[in-house]
Amino acid sequence: MTVLVTIDIPASRHMLEATAKEMGTSDNPPAGLIVHVATETATGCRVSDVWATEEHFIQFRRNRLLPAISRVREAHGLSDDVESMAPQHTVTDAFDLVRGR
Repeated sequence: MTVLVTIDIPASRHMLEATAKEMGTSDNPPAGLIVHVATETATGCRVSDVWATEEHFIQFRRNRLLPAISRVREAHGLSDDVESMAPQHTVTDAFDLVRGR
């Protein structure tokens, strides 16, 4: 089932962009990703993604996102204990998805 995944990240836009570059998602989007949107908030950034299934997101998080966060944090002299530092995400079933032309 198609899902919306929302993540509020207590990190700067610079850190989010560095992580995206580390993953290479612009040139090589992950399997199952339908759309990705990142915005700045008062406390960091918010990522809203639509995925074909929750499992696609779980695989992406495990295989690409968490390792990339770890490498970026380490490069900036921060703890690489990503699993405990990783922001929580919310998964919501999407019952209506309209693709623009």
